Amino acid sequence: MSRHWVIRLIPLEAFVVAALLGWLITSGVWRVERGALDASRSALYANLSPLFTPEVRHWEKDIV
Repeated sequence: MSRHWVIRLIPLEAFVVAALLGWLITSGVWRVERGALDASRSALYANLSPLFTPEVRHWEKDIV
C-alpha cells in the first residue's frame, strides 16, 4: 500500500474543512462566535425573566 493510495482515499474537501475548522478554533474566531451567541442568549433570558416573577405566577394561578 503506497502513500499515494492513502491520499486518494480521503477527499481533498475533508482536508480543507479540517484545516479551516482547526484555524477557526486556534485563531479564536470560534470563541468570539460562542461569546456572541452566549450574549444574545443571556439578553433573551433577561427579556423573558419578567414572565417568571412570583407576581406573574400568582396571577396565572388566579386565572386557573
